[in-house]
Order: sequence, then structure tokens, then C-alpha cells
Amino acid sequence: MSKFLYNNASMLDLMKKFTGGQELIRTGITKSVSSFLSLQSMLKQRSRLKHMFNSPEYSTNSSYANKPQSISCIAIVEDNDFWRAVEECVAISEPFLKVLREVSGGKPAVGSIYELMTRAKESIRTYYIMDEGKCKTFLDIVDRKWRDQLHSPLHSAGAFLNPSIQYNQEIKFLGSIKEDFFKVLEKLLPTPELRRDITNQIFTFTRAKGMFACNLAVEARDTVSPAGLGIRVALKPEYRITPPPQLSPQVGNIPRSNFQFDFEFERKLLAESEKESMNWSRLGLENLPPKPTESTSSSSSSTGANADPVVSKYIASGLNREAVAVAVANYGDNPTKVREFVNGYNLLREMGFSSNNVAEVLLMYDNDTDKALAHFLNSSS
Repeated sequence: MSKFLYNNASMLDLMKKFTGGQELIRTGITKSVSSFLSLQSMLKQRSRLKHMFNSPEYSTNSSYANKPQSISCIAIVEDNDFWRAVEECVAISEPFLKVLREVSGGKPAVGSIYELMTRAKESIRTYYIMDEGKCKTFLDIVDRKWRDQLHSPLHSAGAFLNPSIQYNQEIKFLGSIKEDFFKVLEKLLPTPELRRDITNQIFTFTRAKGMFACNLAVEARDTVSPAGLGIRVALKPEYRITPPPQLSPQVGNIPRSNFQFDFEFERKLLAESEKESMNWSRLGLENLPPKPTESTSSSSSSTGANADPVVSKYIASGLNREAVAVAVANYGDNPTKVREFVNGYNLLREMGFSSNNVAEVLLMYDNDTDKALAHFLNSSS
């Protein structure tokens, strides 16, 4: 459905009209997160999508109304089983999306990620309380990913030293993380002498004695970061590492990198590798860097003297040099148009489209990034 909507500029405009300008495709920190966010968006716009596909504006437009993809999309929108599956995906993914939002929000996550993951798994158990088979299937996937890729004993140690977890009577996993906590201590404190020094502090902390029993500490258990109330290990001078010397700040302007990854060449490599008879020499000849000429080297040596002041002004503000040159050549000293072009250029280049094609299509659609993207997707299909 998303491919059909985003592959046609007029179809995309009609969709935005019915959704109030809202997008169906959402982006996240990973590809899988983007997929689940897009499903959330689609579920939220369910009634508006139905209304759009049943509207006269859609049914009377012959450019897309009678296409096979259109008929498939209408069938999907009217399929209740499809929407029940979407509701299920959204319900079980939302708790884990919350975990990702928490750990990517800039707050220290080591002391809380263990608890967040535990709560997320509990939400799956609650959702599938009447379907033990599905519950086990999903939890096995989560546990495997957590065990093999995400979990670290540091997470357990952080949770053990988190006062909001340590003193919460409803928490049931303290016993399971205690072993990981002691493994971390053994690694951080290699000598018996150091481990002996911290034993009393651990006892004081877990029993809420001493400073951990004062009113200020009790009141701050659920509001202060674990780093503020947890155990601090003070290493003796002979075990400390001398910090590196402070470096003086760089004087003057730091040159910006103009490196651009060649996504088009990468696509050609992947396509060639799938062929039965691969011809690597052809790819090599197509992508040989041009030999520098005398005029190029001489012009680069006098860049400061002959540079276009308008181009230099935009480059100095942090805009992409290559995009600025094209924008100024077509729009002159027009800040709004130049920045629109550069932003659209950077976005489409990051998606892997070649620089020449990006510039040409952006100019064709007057910097409308959505229409330019729809053009590329339509031409690729």
C-alpha cells in the first residue's frame, strides 16, 4: 500500500489531503523500528484511508483508480483480518519501542534497561494471557535477541545498584541479577583487598542502613538517577590511571569533509555479484577517478581568490558545498530556495540516489522532496 501511495505524486497529494498532511511512512533509529512505526501510523489513519479510497476524488481519477495496485490496496483496506494483524503487531511492539525511546533519549540507561525489558516482556504475557503458544513464541524471540546481542552483566549490575529497583518490594528479579553484579565486581576489583573494602558498602546499601536510610535518600529513590545514590568505589592511588593531558582547542576553521559514499556504485556491485558471469572489469572502468588536469590543480590552488562569494557565504554557514554550487547556479542568492534545495539534496543523497539525478529531479519539482522521492521510486519500479 505504501509503495502504491508514494510512487505517484498525485496519489501522494490526495493521501495527505485526507490524512491532514500526516505521513504513513515513519522513520526510526533502525529499519525494523521504522516498519513498526509505519504500522502504528497506518493503524491511526485507518478510517481516513478507507474514506479516501471510497471518495469520488479517488474513484473518478482514471490515472490510478483502475490500476491493479489500486484494487489490491482497496482489498487490503477493507480486510478486517489484515487490520487485526496490524493491531496485534502494534500492541506487542509498542512496549519495546518505549524501551528504545528511553535508552536513546540521552538519559543513563544502564541502571534501568533491565527493568524496562522486564516490564516489556510482562506486557506480552498480559496481551497473550489466553494464548500461551503465541506468548512463548514471542518471548523466545525477545530472550534470544536480549541474550545474544543486547544483554550485558553491566545491565544487571546497574539494576542491582538502582535504588528504585533495589527497594521496590514488587521487583522479583533481584535474585537473578545478583550473580551478574558480583561478576562485574570481580572484574572491576581484581584484588581481594579491594573487594573486601566494598563488602560493607554492599551490605549497607542492600539493607538501607547508614546514609541510605536517611530521609533525603528515601525520598529520592524514585526521582534521582542511580548514579546519585548508588555505591561509589574509591580506588586507592596505586590503582588509579592517570588521565590524559588536556589538549588545547583547535585554532582556526576546521575544514569540512566532502566525502560522499557512492551508493550507485555499491548497487552495481551487488547486482553484478548476482549474475552468473560477472564482469568486474567493466565496473572498474566505469568508476575510475578522473585524472587531475593542470587547470583543475591550478584552479584549486587559487580557490580563495576566485571563489564565488555567494557560494562561499552558504558554504561557511555549514551547507553542502556540492549542493550549494548547483543551487546558486539555478536560484542565485535566494536563501529560501538555496536551503530548500540543499536539504532535499542531502536527504535524497543519503537514500543512495546519485548526485546528478538528485539535482535534476529536485530542480524539476521545484525542491519538492516528496515528489522527487516519488519520481525515483516510480522510475525504479
